[in-house]
Amino acid sequence: MRVESFSLFKFSRASIRLEPFSHFVVRDFIDSDLGNKLLVWFERSAEWVDNSQVGFYESYDVSLRASNLPPTIAFLTTDLFTEEIRMQVSALFGVRLGQRVDVTAHKLVPGYRIGIHTDFGENKQTHRLLVQINSGWRADYGGLLMFLSTNQPTEVTENDRIIVPHHCSAMCFEVSPRSYHAVTPVNCGIRYTLCFSFYGSAENP
Repeated sequence: MRVESFSLFKFSRASIRLEPFSHFVVRDFIDSDLGNKLLVWFERSAEWVDNSQVGFYESYDVSLRASNLPPTIAFLTTDLFTEEIRMQVSALFGVRLGQRVDVTAHKLVPGYRIGIHTDFGENKQTHRLLVQINSGWRADYGGLLMFLSTNQPTEVTENDRIIVPHHCSAMCFEVSPRSYHAVTPVNCGIRYTLCFSFYGSAENP
């Protein structure tokens, strides 16, 4: 894999926001050519598995590491690339991360949603990088990502953040007991997300 592949992820555009929990959002995070190649694979070849829990987590999932990827996107699961991504996330959030990096993707179809949760748990996941692959997506399509200051919101506060999953945009956040987030129901279209999950190290469990 050429080192130039690292430049396809625009970490230089990221700025950490602390509320409602540590995160960043970047509108044009990946190269549009890469985004379109991912979209083609998601639509035509990915072997999606429905892992829904009705009424809470509704999604089709796929592991890229367990998939036969085309050469154009195979670099996404190489140790060289995931190590670079891990180092970038470590530097931005000022933390030490373990060697494990999961590379998965999610697909939400009309009517699917994800309820409020934190991802905090025994698996010691500490950060998630979400790259949106949704060509032409608009707010009225639904599937909005919500970063929330409480698990029982009665209204949107100034610290909350509601994000349209624009094509090639990205969001990365710290997983903690207060990292409440959710996805509103998809109204139309199919919502795809590439996800890198990071975990604690022995020095920073």
